[in-house]
Amino acid sequence: MLWPLVLPFQITISLLMALVVLLTALAPIVKWKRGKMFGISLAFGCLAFIPSCMGIMAIIDSRRFWILKYDFAPEVNGFRVARHLPAKARNISLRKFPAGHCAKYSISKADLLSYLDALWDE
Repeated sequence: MLWPLVLPFQITISLLMALVVLLTALAPIVKWKRGKMFGISLAFGCLAFIPSCMGIMAIIDSRRFWILKYDFAPEVNGFRVARHLPAKARNISLRKFPAGHCAKYSISKADLLSYLDALWDE
């Protein structure tokens, strides 16, 4: 349910922790005490967490979710999608997004009815 948030969360935490460590280590260069720099950079990291996480998520999602096109159902390799497609589907247009997916495909009426009958039997 929350799986799209895990990677942006991990990247944001890692980047902000690295920034806090870097600023704390470089505090003597700007003639500040390390404790003071640690506190200020930690507060900045806490305030910047949500906006930076949203920005990172927007970048990641633009590359993770898009529209894919396939000629036949066996070509679809996503396990969340392939199990819901009839084996005889063709001209598949698949749109992935964080909450799931949406697919349009062509199939003959007879193939669709046999697919639905097989699902009903299961």
